[in-house]
Amino acid sequence: MAVIKVNYTRNRQKAKASLRYMVHRLGREAQRLTRALFAESGEVDKRAGYELIDKASAGSVFFRMIFTPDPVREDTYKDLPIQRIFENTVRQLALRLGKQIQYVAVLHDDHTDIRHIHSILVLRGRITKQDIKALRAFATDSALLERRARTLVATGRFALYPKPRQPRFKVAALPTITPANWHSRRGSASGTTYTKTRPCPQCLFDNEKWRTTCKSCGYERERGASFSL
Repeated sequence: MAVIKVNYTRNRQKAKASLRYMVHRLGREAQRLTRALFAESGEVDKRAGYELIDKASAGSVFFRMIFTPDPVREDTYKDLPIQRIFENTVRQLALRLGKQIQYVAVLHDDHTDIRHIHSILVLRGRITKQDIKALRAFATDSALLERRARTLVATGRFALYPKPRQPRFKVAALPTITPANWHSRRGSASGTTYTKTRPCPQCLFDNEKWRTTCKSCGYERERGASFSL
């Protein structure tokens, strides 16, 4: 699942300090770097980020947001277009809040193996825990969709990730029926035992029917809900 962390400040100087950290965060060898920023209009420089903070209207809040796709199940080969996924996630937040959001962001892929995006969002209002939860779900779905598409192009088959499939049923050996046990065998089971499982609607992994959380992808099923292929 994608990770989204959000905190905020109303102090413009603290927002500028966060901007400097985003741009100049030390690399793997502790060397000072200068990374390119991007905004809704495209690539920008640090001066444009300062202007965004300085020109923000009174009462604006500066939200510092970090977006990280799952490095195992989503950004497996470090090939996801995470900048595009981030931009779509911010648009989804703007639609959810019904407000215009300005931002500057930067991709960090040079000091850790886990690629992530730091950003500063400028808006008037709040971002609640429910908003963050909805954004995390949206970003996860977007990243998984990209992963599936790239897997399909690369391998020619549709799959999330390789995993063993459980058998839907198993056939037991037929019992030996003799005249002595004929009457006791009548009305008994035919010898075929069906595993009480049902597929996950998201990844098709077979789980026990009583299980509400998929053992493979973590999908939460509502209690009492039923589904079938």
